[in-house]
Formats: sequence, C-alpha cells, structure tokens
Amino acid sequence: MTETKVEIAFLDMFNKVSRFRLNNVKQPVDPLKVQALADFMVANDPLGKSVVKWTEIKMIEGTQTVLNVQ
Repeated sequence: MTETKVEIAFLDMFNKVSRFRLNNVKQPVDPLKVQALADFMVANDPLGKSVVKWTEIKMIEGTQTVLNVQ
C-alpha cells in the first residue's frame, strides 16, 4: 500500500511560508474536505503561526504528487 501525505502551505503575516503535513492519510481523500480544513486553519490559527491564507494544497502518494491546488 502506498503512503499518502496531505500537505498544506500557509502564508503568515510576515510573508513566511509554513507547511502542515498529515502523514499516512486514509484513501480516498476528498479535495473539498482538505480545502475546508485549510480554510478552518486560516480562520482559527490552531498552530499559532499568524497565518493569513493558505497558498497550496498537495496530496502526495509515494513520491508522486496527485493533487496540487493553488
């Protein structure tokens, strides 16, 4: 079974990129739910990174990127 990762990149108020990665995600992954998670993390900032928006969402299976939303 291929290892699947979901990675969300955020831009903070200092224009620095922060990445949040979920490893060993169960398949199939609904892109709308991942985007909703990214929107939630921007609105609530649970990482305490002062994020202002998400910039990229990637889903990686093994070494291949299968979803890339910007």
